[in-house]
Amino acid sequence: TVLDISCGKGNFISLCLKNNIEGYGVDPIDNPNKRIYKGTYSSIIENSKLLGDYKFDCITIHNTLHGKGHNEKELKLLFEFFKNHGEYIIISNPIINENLLDDFKLIHSFKGSHSNKSVFHKLYKC
Repeated sequence: TVLDISCGKGNFISLCLKNNIEGYGVDPIDNPNKRIYKGTYSSIIENSKLLGDYKFDCITIHNTLHGKGHNEKELKLLFEFFKNHGEYIIISNPIINENLLDDFKLIHSFKGSHSNKSVFHKLYKC
C-alpha cells in the first residue's frame, strides 16, 4: 500500500492503481478520486491516531519539503508519523532540515528531476 502526501491531482496514485498497487493520497485541493482525501500535514498528524498500528508499505512526499514556510514543529510530527506508519518513505532532497532524517536509513537515491536536476528523490527505510 502507498500513501502519497501532497499528491496534487493524484497522478502517482493513478499510476499505482494501474499497476495493481493499493494507493491513497492526501492533498489540500478538492479531488473527485475517492482514494484521495482532502487534508494537510496537520490533518494527517491529527488523524494518525485513527490508523492505530496500520503501516503503509511506502509513504511518498516528493517535491514538497524543500520549499519555504514549513512549520518545524509540524514537520517533526510528520516525520514521527512516517516512523509509526511507514515501512519506507520516498522523499525529495534537499529538505529544509536534514536532521529530520537522522532516524531513517537511506536505501536508494533516484536520479534528479526537473530541468535543473536540483531535486533528488531518495528512498529511506523507516
